[in-house]
Amino acid sequence: MASRNSPALDSPMLEDHPLRSVLGQELHERPFVPLSTPCQVTYLAWPETDHEPDAGRAWISELCDDQGVPGPAEGARFHCVPLERLILRWERHTEFSSVTFIHQGSSTAPNDDLAHRRTPSAWLSKVPGPILAAVHVAVERRPMTPARGLLQSNSCCTSFVGGGRGQVWTDFRHHPDGFSRFTISDCGMSAATTGRLVQRLIELELYQSLALHGLHTARAAAPKLTQLEAGLLKLSADMTEGQAADSLSALLKMSAQVEKLAAQVSFRFSASRAYAQIVRDRCQALKEREIPGQQMLHELIERRFEPAMRTIEAIERRREQLAGHLSRAVVLLDVQVSTDVQAHNQALLASMATQTQRSLRLQETVEGLSIIAISYYSVSLIGYALGSVHFPGVDHPMLKAIAVPLVLLISWAGMKRIHRRIDLGDAPGH
Repeated sequence: MASRNSPALDSPMLEDHPLRSVLGQELHERPFVPLSTPCQVTYLAWPETDHEPDAGRAWISELCDDQGVPGPAEGARFHCVPLERLILRWERHTEFSSVTFIHQGSSTAPNDDLAHRRTPSAWLSKVPGPILAAVHVAVERRPMTPARGLLQSNSCCTSFVGGGRGQVWTDFRHHPDGFSRFTISDCGMSAATTGRLVQRLIELELYQSLALHGLHTARAAAPKLTQLEAGLLKLSADMTEGQAADSLSALLKMSAQVEKLAAQVSFRFSASRAYAQIVRDRCQALKEREIPGQQMLHELIERRFEPAMRTIEAIERRREQLAGHLSRAVVLLDVQVSTDVQAHNQALLASMATQTQRSLRLQETVEGLSIIAISYYSVSLIGYALGSVHFPGVDHPMLKAIAVPLVLLISWAGMKRIHRRIDLGDAPGH
């Protein structure tokens, strides 16, 4: 199968998908830089902004132009170039951009000769955003300890890495100059292993910082959730007391507030979960080996980082549960309102039926009186007519008395005929 398809790959008739080359290159973007010992690495990261999406590339291009080296191309997301005394590495990610300064060579003291100090201070002061992460890594070949006042002993952690060919120290703290620090003792690591290790340590610091941004969002959301939960409890009590109409309006307003809160926190919480998983992956990739009596890096992260992530997850669960409770409350209240409306409609129909019956009875009474009135006037007219004619032997009052039932019968029959015509006119097809 492979031999049959292989020649076709060179055919000029084949057309690549527009994304094939881009997606294939994605696996090879941002490669680690092999590092020889000794070296110093400084890393800075800042957030990307929508209103100035190209600010980072312009900033890097300014330094490259000053140093006479090629700058990043238009639309580039990665650029690595050697400068006079440094290797400059720029990366653009979805949410942030970063720059790495690598100085190959010995320093006067570990973590003392920061690589970024070898760039023009005027240019460095124009970093295109607030700093998300600032890390300095020093790699030395000799065995050493960080007891030079650089790391705090109460939170210092260390372990063997790289199959025991390296040792790492850090305290995961921001020092007075704003940088976090890692010190690596190289006891026989290759340049590739050193480069991978430095990149993993930088990413460990960066992504735990990004993940913890969700903790600030969670703490800000917690009071709002507490207020909404209390409001829902009160509304639930009002529902049991029959205040359905007012409760439904308040519930809909509260549901809108919960959806607004979800829109505010969902992205940050999702990003924190993704960053937290990267932190766990980087910790696992270090393959630490314990040094007796010393705290390892992953132990400090598990003790402080994981509880923060669980807090974020707890706030997210509270929000989802509140949204679910509100949704069910709205459904129940809607059923209650519908039931109340149906009961009101039934009462209204019953009232209308009673009123209709009363109207029919009144109409029948009026019709009866009408028959009597018509008969009375008819008999009177008959009496006037008989009074003007004289028949010998005929008693006029007797004739009027005989005419009364006949007139009543004729009037009643006429009223019935009118009713039948009305009924036939209302029937379908007439």
